[in-house]
Amino acid sequence: MFRWRGVVARSAYRLDAWLKDKVGRPYTMILGVGLILGIAQTVRSIEAAWRSNHSPLLLAGTLFFELALLLNQFAQLHEYREHSRRRRAQSKSA
Repeated sequence: MFRWRGVVARSAYRLDAWLKDKVGRPYTMILGVGLILGIAQTVRSIEAAWRSNHSPLLLAGTLFFELALLLNQFAQLHEYREHSRRRRAQSKSA
């Protein structure tokens, strides 16, 4: 029943690797810009949720999921920076 998730995840991973290999820097720059914009939007969403007049339970749930998303986005940003550092180190050594 959930088998298609694995297929989609593997396909996305392969496509990402292929795009990084074939398109290179423009692709990773687009990813970086998109990631920064996504982080900014998540922060705005957290601020809006904090200022809302929703029930405390709804606020807590919203903040929990938005903060989890923000944490994931920062982890992706770290991975992006490490990938960029490795690429620069490889180009300097070549």
